[in-house]
Amino acid sequence: MHWSDCLNGELLGRTKNGKKQILNHRLCMKKTTLLVCAALLLAVNSCRKQETAVSVEQIVAPDPGSLDDFIHVKLEEKGEFLWSWASDEQIWTALSNSDFVLSVGYQPAGFTNMDEKIHLLDLQSSEWKAVRKAVMQIALDSERALNPALRESDLLAFEENPYLPVFNIYVKNPATVTALRNSPMLRYAEPIGYEPYMTVSRERSDSGCGSNAPTDRIGCGFGLHRYCAQYQTILELLLPQYRAGLG
Repeated sequence: MHWSDCLNGELLGRTKNGKKQILNHRLCMKKTTLLVCAALLLAVNSCRKQETAVSVEQIVAPDPGSLDDFIHVKLEEKGEFLWSWASDEQIWTALSNSDFVLSVGYQPAGFTNMDEKIHLLDLQSSEWKAVRKAVMQIALDSERALNPALRESDLLAFEENPYLPVFNIYVKNPATVTALRNSPMLRYAEPIGYEPYMTVSRERSDSGCGSNAPTDRIGCGFGLHRYCAQYQTILELLLPQYRAGLG
């Protein structure tokens, strides 16, 4: 029996006597109900997919005003600002109002005293390679929610330094920030291109610089400070050895 015949099931049941026909009628009605439900389910799923696509395309950068106020308050209270004090939403605000580049520092879970050991790290060891791969995969999986064809090479913003356990990636999905920060292998996740609009002009005029020079002041390499500080640590530790070798 074709499913369209079920619509006439009640009429067939009236014109033909017998229990068997009534059972067929009921069976037809069940089939019809299932078909209608299936059609509605497909329609709902189609709408959800369209809504998801629209929500991805309509991502708008949040207003950075409250973030700038937060940074300003921390600077006044503590004399410095650390992105670890910021929420996931605040970090996303910084990313989406700058160049979308997130600096991601990684380490094996439970690793401590990085500043004292950074010059001794072997990033080519199987342990460190596995950690880097795992953290990168977290970011890649999250970003692929927006672009399934994304590759790791597409994600990397800059060439990696072989001596620092850090990589810099483009982040276009707010969920990536949360996913990374929830990992026990993450040391930090910081937007390196953001400069607070509220205080940048005053700080630049006070310090007399407007470039990415390493400094604690907001207007001069605010986002790159940690990255530059790590380079400085390595240089300070290796320079005496280098000088001794020359002597």
